[in-house]
Amino acid sequence: MAKILVEFSTNWADEMDLSGFKVYDKAEWEKLVTKVSSHKTSFEVYFGTNESNEYENGKALLEEYTITHISDADAEVIERLLGGEYGMFEDPLQVFEWDEDEDEEDEV
Repeated sequence: MAKILVEFSTNWADEMDLSGFKVYDKAEWEKLVTKVSSHKTSFEVYFGTNESNEYENGKALLEEYTITHISDADAEVIERLLGGEYGMFEDPLQVFEWDEDEDEEDEV
């Protein structure tokens, strides 16, 4: 199965850089991109107790990611040595799952 290395890189308030990466199956990432890019409203991504970046929509968040196609052998080494993920990596799907959880709490 085709693998990709997805790198996340952003900056918070010109005070700190945040970056990390994760190995994905290409098909899994493409499904994620389709779902995230359809998100049309603004939202925040928190990475500390009160530090966050605001994004205009899902496409704006996706601009923070860089994709590199890698071989299965490369993916195996990354997964073996680093568990397939490293650093500050915002999984786009988790961002929206948290957002949906907050919406449900507001309805109660």
